[in-house]
Amino acid sequence: MAYSTQALVQNAVGGPEKLLQLTDLANANAPTIDAAVVAQAIAEADSVIDSYVGHRFAVPLSPIPPVVRDLSTAWTARVLRRNKYNGQVLQDDIDREVVDRKWLEGVAKGVISLGIEPTPAKASMINDKAGQRSPLLVVSRQRLRGIW
Repeated sequence: MAYSTQALVQNAVGGPEKLLQLTDLANANAPTIDAAVVAQAIAEADSVIDSYVGHRFAVPLSPIPPVVRDLSTAWTARVLRRNKYNGQVLQDDIDREVVDRKWLEGVAKGVISLGIEPTPAKASMINDKAGQRSPLLVVSRQRLRGIW
């Protein structure tokens, strides 16, 4: 399930005309918005979000927190601009991506909340208990000197 929609992305980029320009990758004066291009950009944005949030919560998130929906929408708009202009990104987009990644790192570490109650289910890969340490990893003076 996608975190944002084409309608939300359309509003984020500045309307239907701007979205039409951003999805016309071949500069062929396309008559309609290419929904496949928008869907691919949404999928890319959502996969980045899931890669961070998946460390703490089961993904895809359900229900979708409003902050994640907004993040997905903004990230999708950046992906569309990057794809349209062949990788040339605006400095504002670079700065915003740094802020967004820092926020996502905070969510992954558990220091930032998604802002919904109840919180989403924990990811199955989270292990709060430390496992047994291998005896081969024991550090001693003899091992440091190379004597086993």
